[in-house]
Amino acid sequence: MEKIFHLKPVAMTKERMLELEERGLIYLLGPGKHFVPGIEEGTGSVKPLYISDIAAGAHKIIAITKNVTTPKGFGCHCDNEEFLLIGDPGSKKLYLLMALDPEELMMRKYAEGTLSDEDFILLDCRFNDVECSFFTMLKTTAHTEFTAAGEGIPPSFYVTEPASMITHYDEYAFELEL
Repeated sequence: MEKIFHLKPVAMTKERMLELEERGLIYLLGPGKHFVPGIEEGTGSVKPLYISDIAAGAHKIIAITKNVTTPKGFGCHCDNEEFLLIGDPGSKKLYLLMALDPEELMMRKYAEGTLSDEDFILLDCRFNDVECSFFTMLKTTAHTEFTAAGEGIPPSFYVTEPASMITHYDEYAFELEL
């Protein structure tokens, strides 16, 4: 028997994004996050935030436009990826559905039949917000993006990721109150 998860979108706020970062699901990018104190005049600093596994290949940036109105392709990648929600605030809403546990724990809960609505978050995304629109989705975080139904311009955003990154998907059913 298929379990259906019932979810409502929640606002993408600085506090909510910090909670996701504290859970080890994302890594926020933004002003002041990576400041290195004590840099002398005439010098600089390069601070790698992470380095992709060589097995994942070279890095790339892609522009994504979503006109899918239901969560499809819910799954994880084999490496990290950056979300750059630089977009047209006049476009249709963009939603980001995420599991709140790393993939291994989520799959264990699913197998045990204990996976519930509380194990997911449905973010009502914000474009161009320096406090929450730019972050790294960590490789063990299952997620998918989709948009609201109806008329309007589909939302577009950017993702950087390893060029040969593999995604594996799992089938889940979601009932959403948008």
